[in-house]
Amino acid sequence: MAVQPYSPLSGGFLTGKYKQNDPNNVAGTRGTSLPDGSSDEGKSDDRLSGDNPFGDSKFTERNWEILNVVKNIAQETGYQPAQIALNWLLTQQSVASTLIGASKAEQLTSNIEALTIELTQEHYLALLNNSQPSYAYPASLFNEQIKRFIFAGNDVAAW
Repeated sequence: MAVQPYSPLSGGFLTGKYKQNDPNNVAGTRGTSLPDGSSDEGKSDDRLSGDNPFGDSKFTERNWEILNVVKNIAQETGYQPAQIALNWLLTQQSVASTLIGASKAEQLTSNIEALTIELTQEHYLALLNNSQPSYAYPASLFNEQIKRFIFAGNDVAAW
């Protein structure tokens, strides 16, 4: 089974356009610089107007850590953070396709160019290791230690 991720750049979060500890991330206008270097000072972003609907899911410490890994790899390779994020996503075995929300021709071109990027194995591992979800109960029971206990150290495969 394959998946088609919706909002693979998390509403612009993985482009690097939001700044950590920016009080404007919670409502109204941002006053940050866009990925192309231009300013959006004073421009409203409807996704963040009023009470921030993403406050408890987008601007988390863990997500900032993931974004920092993406930005570091982008800086090392000379690509944009959005390109790194899209490239990583599209190399995942379970991803068949993804929806992109480009609002400008330049964004669309840049997003398509992400398909041509070849990152190192170390880059892919850094992205994978830093973006692994943390599972809550009962999924947390499906770890190697529990499997060894239940299956007496034997590998058990699905049919």
